[in-house]
Amino acid sequence: MNKLRITLGGLLTISVVLLVAATSSASFVPAFVSAEITSSEILDSPVRDEFPEDNSRNLSLTQIFQQSESGIVSIAVTQYSNIHSSGVGSGFVYDNTGNIITNNHVVENAEKIIVTFIDGRSYNAEIVGNDKYSDLAVIKIDAKEPTLLPLKIGNSDLK
Repeated sequence: MNKLRITLGGLLTISVVLLVAATSSASFVPAFVSAEITSSEILDSPVRDEFPEDNSRNLSLTQIFQQSESGIVSIAVTQYSNIHSSGVGSGFVYDNTGNIITNNHVVENAEKIIVTFIDGRSYNAEIVGNDKYSDLAVIKIDAKEPTLLPLKIGNSDLK
């Protein structure tokens, strides 16, 4: 079995992507924002980084989501213990081999995991690795490469 290695910088990027995926469909306004600003203005405003001279790096949350939505998935989980329960979460395609990153609490103790893409295609998945302390898990689906559109992972070590 191949081992999947993710650096600390990669974990930070993964956490940000999961946050964007989880909040992209919600309409939210941070508490510090004036009521005169709409949520669409927040989502469409550029996300600044430490390289302001490079305009390709200043994308709005909406643009980030539009560029990554085909690699973001919905995860439905069924658990059987004393009672039957189910839940949902999100994740993203990590590579062309079918590895998907999600939160550990989404798939923990799962008996059945179904991954659904934005276009409606669904696949059964299995847990291949997890870490409850960082709340990250890797699940794997059996899908063909053209189906999978991995997200680009940034490198926080670059200066």
